Amino acid sequence: DLAALRSALTVARDDKRSVLVHVVTKKGYGFAPAERNPTVWHGVGPFDRASSSDMPKPPPRDWSAAFGDALVEAARGDPRVVALTAGMKDGTGLSAFASEFPSRFFDVGIAEGHMVAFAGGLAAGGMKPVVAVYSTFLQRAFDQVMHDVAIADLPVVFAVDRAGVVGADGVTHQGVYDFAMLKAVPNLEIFQPCDEMELKAMLAAALKRNGPTVIRYPRGAVAPSFGIGGDSSAVEVVRPEAAVQIWACGDWLGKALAVAERTGAGVVYARRLKPFDAGLLAAQRRAGKRIVSLENSALAGGFGEAIGADVKFGWPDEFIPHGPVGELEKRYRLDVESIVEVLNG
Repeated sequence: DLAALRSALTVARDDKRSVLVHVVTKKGYGFAPAERNPTVWHGVGPFDRASSSDMPKPPPRDWSAAFGDALVEAARGDPRVVALTAGMKDGTGLSAFASEFPSRFFDVGIAEGHMVAFAGGLAAGGMKPVVAVYSTFLQRAFDQVMHDVAIADLPVVFAVDRAGVVGADGVTHQGVYDFAMLKAVPNLEIFQPCDEMELKAMLAAALKRNGPTVIRYPRGAVAPSFGIGGDSSAVEVVRPEAAVQIWACGDWLGKALAVAERTGAGVVYARRLKPFDAGLLAAQRRAGKRIVSLENSALAGGFGEAIGADVKFGWPDEFIPHGPVGELEKRYRLDVESIVEVLNG
């Protein structure tokens, strides 16, 4: 009721006292399919309103679903594994976990700081908490990551979803700042998988660690497997060495390989971003290699900066606007064509 809302805001503006205006929103209001199924219609691209049914076109298997399935499998083998989310059960892929293990699932509502502090307490009590959170919302809990988990070196796993540009969710949700934010925190290890098999291997390894672990992965479709070994403890040379070496982070490995096909560059898959493999990097430096970094995160404080790359590809030091991921990559010259042009220039 827009008229009632305007009236309430007018009263609140003019009153000399503090006024609470309680506004109840309804997801998808005015479009019947979205009202019936608000979760599915929470974030969609263009569609034909006249012909749309209750279900938009099913998306390909995504990273959130891959994470959720891997966590369910891990929980079946270890009763100490618990999952936490801050009002994002469906978005983070935890619906199946919540259904199968209701007593080991905790949705704290939109209270990320409490969620992380709670996870620290669970870990101190002998559990293996996995915090599933969007990259942009983890920003709200940085203090708890530092003080309630990292200082005590507690075994909490942070599954950082939407890590990278998210496109349709817009400027507030662009998950490109988490690595720069977290890399300065002692005791944290930070991983970024390139495919579903790597994500599963990293989660298994993280649950065995005695300290905090971050696994960051993007929004969108997940590659099933690049055929890499799944050793989550090191980098891996996936294309023979050349004068130019591309150090590719996680989901941009495919992009790096496409660039390498057209430039003759070598490719290193940097599955562990912190600590990175300083020995391999030093060896390539001694051999006179030109080091190039490729990361779906901010350049300021990013992986390329950490390894001192000669050429860095990542998101610039500005807020990235709304738009389809492919269009944003072209706009900021992070698509394959643009990267090839720079490296061949």
